[in-house]
Amino acid sequence: MDPHNFVTRSLSDGMIFMIEDMYKMLTNNHKLLNMKGVDLSTKFNHCTVLLYYAGEGLKKSTSLAN
Repeated sequence: MDPHNFVTRSLSDGMIFMIEDMYKMLTNNHKLLNMKGVDLSTKFNHCTVLLYYAGEGLKKSTSLAN
């Protein structure tokens, strides 16, 4: 991650509602989704957004650092 291009923000109400929905979906369908070994005892408390873009004059490719 580029330390000069890192932004942390509080979750919006919409993100909190989405987290609730995702958590319910995952916990209610853990067998169907083959998540038997996944620890879902704690709800999500963050979200990472990866931006992919393309267009004339922009980089031809991008990658995530190790």
